[in-house]
Formats: sequence, C-alpha cells, structure tokens
Amino acid sequence: MEERVPPGGQEEWHAHVNARQFFYVLHGTAVMRTDHGDVKLEAGTGMEVAPGVGHQFTNPGSEDVRFLVVSTLNSRGDRA
Repeated sequence: MEERVPPGGQEEWHAHVNARQFFYVLHGTAVMRTDHGDVKLEAGTGMEVAPGVGHQFTNPGSEDVRFLVVSTLNSRGDRA
C-alpha cells in the first residue's frame, strides 16, 4: 500500500505481534525509529521491521514523504 506522511508528521510508536513489514521510500527522506536505533531512509531505500520490534515512521523534513509498506500478514489489529 502507498502512504504519505506530511512534513513533521509521524505515526504512533508501536510493534506488531505477527506482521513483518517492509518500508520503501518513493519520495522524500524519512527516519524509522526502532528498538534498535534510528535509520535514515531516502528515496530509493527501504528497510524491514520484524514482528515484535517497536517502530515509528517519521518525516523530519520539509516535504511530503511517499512510501510503500508491505506486510506479510494483515497488520490492522496486530499492534501490541
């Protein structure tokens, strides 16, 4: 699914019990905060988040971030 985060926007800190997710940035620069530290994601880069790992997708920049997120299972209702 393609999503968009406006400048300064972020999702809530959370983890998924069962879902494994992959985030791929199409446009802009994001920071993925995780239990293991922060990862800067620029357009054309991505990262996987394993089940049980706390994470938060953030947009610290001045333009929208557009990204794809792919989940191995339905991640809705799977937050811990």
